[in-house]
Amino acid sequence: MAVVLLPHLQRPPRLYRVARALRRVSVIVLVIVLLVLALEVASAAQVLQSRPGTGGLSAAFAPNDTVAMNGSFSLHNTGFLPISGLSLEFRILAGGTFLGASSSGPVSISAGDSAVVPIALYVPIESSTVGFLLLTSDQTLSIRIWANATYGYLFPVSIGSIANKSWGAPFAHYSLLVGMPSVVNGSTTVPVTLSFEDHASFGESGTIDFAIVSSGGTVCGSGSVPVSVSPQGNFLAQRTVPLVTGCSPRGGSATATYVASSLALPLPTESLP
Repeated sequence: MAVVLLPHLQRPPRLYRVARALRRVSVIVLVIVLLVLALEVASAAQVLQSRPGTGGLSAAFAPNDTVAMNGSFSLHNTGFLPISGLSLEFRILAGGTFLGASSSGPVSISAGDSAVVPIALYVPIESSTVGFLLLTSDQTLSIRIWANATYGYLFPVSIGSIANKSWGAPFAHYSLLVGMPSVVNGSTTVPVTLSFEDHASFGESGTIDFAIVSSGGTVCGSGSVPVSVSPQGNFLAQRTVPLVTGCSPRGGSATATYVASSLALPLPTESLP
């Protein structure tokens, strides 16, 4: 009787089986990671190609002797993953000269949703600052926005936007003219003519307080003129101002300040002959 001998199959060692299983799992994990990365890259590219919007830019006087620039920045998340930690930085320039900066955020945007982030910039208006030019000089303002965020919890993304806004000076062609002194009944007076054009998108309502100052710094005379001007309107006022006895404005200056609610903005100083 013949005996058939079957080959004996030896089972691989346990360590070998574990290593082989780990290799298979690592391949599966690698494929999943690559798919996720591909999805993130494709979605992030869509977001970067989307055009953020800047709208509703407006300007007006604000408390603490500033000009407020307000608007909004909008971004639509066209990708498949959320945007988190969206932070914005705003800068405003006039003719390349830095005027001020602000920031906002962070906010999050779900996939397929949009977010509108308010813009608020405050430019100080003082005679020693570049913002002082905004009172009397029309400008083209450049508002530059940088948006930084994390896309899909992994990829940092940055988006920039530049918006230009025409600024009309509220006191364009400002002039404070002081005429020649005259003596009537022993009193010395001078005629004062105050004029400007409002090129701004907002009006002025308040007073302009002015003073006639001698070359030595003594106030020879002063006055106050009520102001109520609509946007794109003109202003003209004439006054006769009595001078302090013995005080000569020759070689001095004429100063003025626009005063309104929570405002006291200095206007350009005019030299006197």
